[in-house]
Amino acid sequence: MIKKGITLRGIEVFEALASRGSVAQAAALTGLSQPAVSQQISNLEAAMGTALIDHSTRPMRLTAAGESFLRHSGAALTHIRLAQSELTVMDLANLSDLSLGVIDDFDNDVTPRLATLLADSMAGCRFRMVTDGSKGLIQSVQDKSLHIAIAATSGDAKSGLIEIPLARDPFVIVTPASFDGDSADFSDGAIRANGKSFALKDAGEMSADGEMTYGDFQSDYDLGTYAGHFCEVAVDAYTGETHIRRMLSVCDAGRILNPLSARSQVIGAMVMSAGAALTEELAVDKRFGYFVNHDLAGYEVPVHADIPHQDVVFLDTLDSVISPLKAKGVGELGICGPGSAVANAVYNATGVRVREYPITLDKYLDRLPAIG
Repeated sequence: MIKKGITLRGIEVFEALASRGSVAQAAALTGLSQPAVSQQISNLEAAMGTALIDHSTRPMRLTAAGESFLRHSGAALTHIRLAQSELTVMDLANLSDLSLGVIDDFDNDVTPRLATLLADSMAGCRFRMVTDGSKGLIQSVQDKSLHIAIAATSGDAKSGLIEIPLARDPFVIVTPASFDGDSADFSDGAIRANGKSFALKDAGEMSADGEMTYGDFQSDYDLGTYAGHFCEVAVDAYTGETHIRRMLSVCDAGRILNPLSARSQVIGAMVMSAGAALTEELAVDKRFGYFVNHDLAGYEVPVHADIPHQDVVFLDTLDSVISPLKAKGVGELGICGPGSAVANAVYNATGVRVREYPITLDKYLDRLPAIG
C-alpha cells in the first residue's frame, strides 16, 4: 500500500521543484500558488518520514533521500504520462475529423512531415490544419474550434487544457561588436549603453573576451569509470575449440541518462572485445604491404551464435563531483576488460596461459592437458 499523503499531484510538484530549485518557479510550472507548493512538499516529506528538499540552499537542492526518491518517482510519472499518451492516441485513432493548429514557425518544416505522419496513421480521418500565432491557437483550443495545437507556452497554466512539453527553443541577444555588454541597461524593449540606445530588434552581434583556467580538480578526485567483466567459456577437451556461453559487465559510470543507449553501447563493446580476444587478426604480407585477409571471409568477427547471452548491470551511484548531471561516460567501458575476462576463462578451463591476441588454436592446442 502507498502511504497516506503520497499523491500524484505532490510528486509532480516535487519533480517541478527539483528541476527549478525555486518554489516560485515550481508554482508557475504547476499552476499552483507558492503556499500550495510548500504544502504539497510538506505533506510528501511527512508521508515519507524524511526531508527530500534542502530548504537552506539557494537554489534549493535535493537531499540524498530526495535524489533517491526522484529517480523512482520520475520513472513512475513517465509511465503514467506514457499511458495518458497511449490512451489519447487510441481516442484519436477513432476520430472521423481532426482540427490541428500549428504555429507559423513550423509551417515550412514540421507541418508537412506531421501531416504525412497523421495521414499514414489515421487513414479514415479528415484533417483540417490551421497556422496561427501561439496566443490565437491556444484560444482556439479553449473555444473548442481546434482539437489540438502545437504552440509556444507562456508558462501560465490554462484552465481546462493539458500542456505537454515537446522542445525548448533557445533565444540569444545579438549586438554590434563594439557594444559594451557589462555596463548595458536592458529595459523597455531597448538596450542603453555608451550614451546610445538600441531597440532589441535592431541590435547587432554581441561578443566578449575571457579566459579559462584549470585548478587542481584532477589531482584531488578520481574521474574514472569502472567496470567488472565476467565471462564463461567452454573449451572442447578434444579439439580445443572455444565457445563463449555468457558474458556480464557490471559498470559504475555515475548517473545513466539513457539506460537503453548505454546498455547497447556496452553490449556492442563486449562483442568487439570478445572478437579481439578470440578471432580477429589482421594478416599483413610485409614484403609487399599487402593485407591478406582484407574482407570478412578472412577477417572473422563474432556473430550472434558466438555469444548466446550477454547482460549489463549499471550500479545505482551518482558522482556529485564530476558534473552537475552527476554522470560520467561509458564509451570505452565495455571494450577494455571483457577480452581479458575471456582469456582468463580460457586459462581457467585449460590451465594454458595465452598472452597474445587472438587466442587461436595454434597458440595452445599442443599444450592442452591430456585426457584420461
